Order: sequence, then C-alpha cells, then structure tokens
Amino acid sequence: MRIYKYLILYYIITIFTSIFQPAYTLSYLESPPNKQFFNDGKLGDFTYKNSIYTVQLSREGWPLSYPILDIKDQIPLLLSFDELDEDPQNYSYTLIHCNADWEPSNILQNDYLEGMHNEIIRDYEFSRNSLQSYVHYELRIPNEDVKPIISGNYIVKVYENYNEENVVLTRRFFLVDHLVSISGEAKRTNNLNFFDSHQEIDFTIQHERIRLDDPNKNIQVVMVQNFDFETSVSELRPTFITPGELVYDYEEENIFPGISENRHFDTKNLKIVTEGIDFIRFERPLNHVYLLPDATRSIGDYIYEEDLNGKFFIKWDEGFDADTDADYAYVHFSLPFDAPLTEGSVRLFGGLTDWSDNMRYELNYNYDSKSYEISTLLKQGYYNYQYRFKPERAPVDPGFFEGAFFETENDYLIFVYYQDFSLRYQQLVGFEIFNTINKNND
Repeated sequence: MRIYKYLILYYIITIFTSIFQPAYTLSYLESPPNKQFFNDGKLGDFTYKNSIYTVQLSREGWPLSYPILDIKDQIPLLLSFDELDEDPQNYSYTLIHCNADWEPSNILQNDYLEGMHNEIIRDYEFSRNSLQSYVHYELRIPNEDVKPIISGNYIVKVYENYNEENVVLTRRFFLVDHLVSISGEAKRTNNLNFFDSHQEIDFTIQHERIRLDDPNKNIQVVMVQNFDFETSVSELRPTFITPGELVYDYEEENIFPGISENRHFDTKNLKIVTEGIDFIRFERPLNHVYLLPDATRSIGDYIYEEDLNGKFFIKWDEGFDADTDADYAYVHFSLPFDAPLTEGSVRLFGGLTDWSDNMRYELNYNYDSKSYEISTLLKQGYYNYQYRFKPERAPVDPGFFEGAFFETENDYLIFVYYQDFSLRYQQLVGFEIFNTINKNND
C-alpha cells in the first residue's frame, strides 16, 4: 500500500511540474534585462521583456533610416519586433511626448495626439519553417487610430495585458516641423589636442521664421553621433548671435571621438561561412555562429571599411519574407584581453543592443581563453557592432577597445528645439544630418 502512495505522489508532482514548466521555446533564452522604465526620469530605447527580440523602428520601406518624420510626411514609421513564443500575446501601445532631455512633457495627451490614446497591436504573423518559433508584430505610426499632431520628441511604449505598468519595450522617434534651417559641416577638428582622433561639427541656425526673446533659453540643440544618445551633447549655447542667425563654432565642446568603422558579420545564409565568421554548426535546438576573435583597435592605424554606422537589417537569402521566414541563431562573440578589467564592464553596442549600454549584452571574462565572451540570439541578417567599456564611476568610454580616428565615416544628427514661453512643451523645429565624408548630406 505504501508503494502505491509514493507512486500516486510521484504522478501528482510530475503533472504539476509539467503544467507550470515554461514553454520549450523560452527555456534557453537569456536572463531578462534590468527592468527600469525611467532612467533618472528620462525615457529612451529599451527592451524590457526577455522574450522580445529584433526591435526595429524606421520609415516604412527604409529599414536603415532614422525614426524621424516631417510633420507633413505621408510615409509612416514602422515598428516591428518578434516574440519568441508560439502564441500571440495581448500587446497595446501609447505615445508619450517628451522634451529635448527625454523627460515626459507637462501636457495632456489630447494636446499632442489625435485619436485613440491607447490601442491594441493587431498586426502580427507567425514564423514559418524556422527552428525558433516566434510571432512577428508590426505597428505603423501614424495610423487610422492615432496621429501625433505637434512636433517634438516621442516615445512609443508597448505594454502587455492592457496594463501600462507592464512595459514590454520603448522606442524613441521624432516629429519635425522645419521652422529653422541648419547649415554646417562635420570635419577633422582644429583642436591640436585631438587632431588625430576627433571630429568637429560646426553649424549655423537660420531662424527668420521664429521669434527669439532669449536665444540661450528659447533654443536647445542636441548633437548625436550615429543615433548614440549615450554620448550626445546637449548643453551648447551659440558662440555668435547675429540677426536671424545663431552660430555654433567651438574648439572642444562640439567634438566627438571618431571611433573606428563598425565591426560586422553576415548571417543571411547560415550554410555559408562569410567574412568575420569562424564556423557555423547546429547545436540542438538552434544553429550557432562562432565569429572570429576580435582584436582591440585602440592601437594601430585607421582601416576604412564601409559600414552601416551601427545599424542592422534583417534578411534571409533563401526566403521570400525575412520578417517571418528568417530564423534565429546564437552568435558567439570573443574579444581577447590579457586580464579582466576590475573597475567596469564590457558590453556590445549598436542597433542590436537598442543603442544603449545594456546589461543584457554584457560580456563575461573567460580565464581559460583569456577573452571576453558573450553568446546572444540574433535573427538572420547583416549586423554592425562595437565593444564598449563601461566604467563603474565614469561615463562610457567608446574608444577604449575601438580606438578613435578622425578619418572614420560618421553621421552627426543635429536636433533644434524651440521653447515658446507661451507653451508648456518644446517644439522640434529643425533637424539635419552631417556626414564626415558626404558633404552634401544626401
């Protein structure tokens, strides 16, 4: 009789654990990232759920474009992401207007949105014939349900089960009302202390269409290198003020380290070993892509390679629709280094990390191989990336592993915000891109 009791207890435990066992497709995912919605009261690009991957936001039809719209633009932005699961979830979204520093504006949603303030994401598809099951979601902004109606910085916030506190992801985008024009260039700095490593952005704002009572208070400028808001500059004041013009011509405040061209790898075809890949093999349940060990580039000469300035795009050479046909694979990164750094961490950086120094992409030191290593799931495509050193008590050092060279091709995004003292929000009245090589900024 006692043995039957044990058998009954065994079956009860087995059934109970099987019911509450996570789905197989989620059992081998990385640990969830740090779920901090506000960073010192500021919003930004972040993925909060560990089963969400491949988040992209760009102009529809232009996957490598920045998420920036003219207020009169007819082309929407397209937000897309994958849920690594077999079943669709209940996802909703809302839009948040922010100031130049990415703090929520002190205005009501009715003041900046036309239509519904909270709506369900209805557009999704299931993956087809992939080893990794996933559901692909898409959202267009604006759409028939909601339209932002004033210029400025915006956050699209996606949340789960109709609960705005259960944030899944946030992404920033921009709506520009071009009331000022911006002229200038990105070039090698004239500052002899940074002559071989930094790039300088000099520019002038023509503002005949807006009234400036106090340019230092009315106007705020933000400068960003390749959509890297971690190293953006936002405290510039005009060096010269003339009728109708504000001139920004500094010696040090407007310079950035040129870094190096981005590293890259290509997984559009998992049957072929392409540049930067050591080997590919199937390790149940997915393919694994082992990249060649990367070298530190802080010492040595500049090497030119065409890159995407940190971006990535999704593509499967053998499929018709990469959004749902492309598969996921584990990509293994390795950065040899003689000893572990004790006063900071090493992380991947670029579009694949949400353009942030994300703990989700922190490398671990392997004492046997004497290298920093990380393995992360990525959808098939073409990727740019860099390595970042994040000191514990200091700003991020983008050139610690990558070096800094004045020759590097970079985009510099200039945003101009206008504070009308009669309004309670900042307008985005100007935007321009200056490239260090393409001087026409086409």
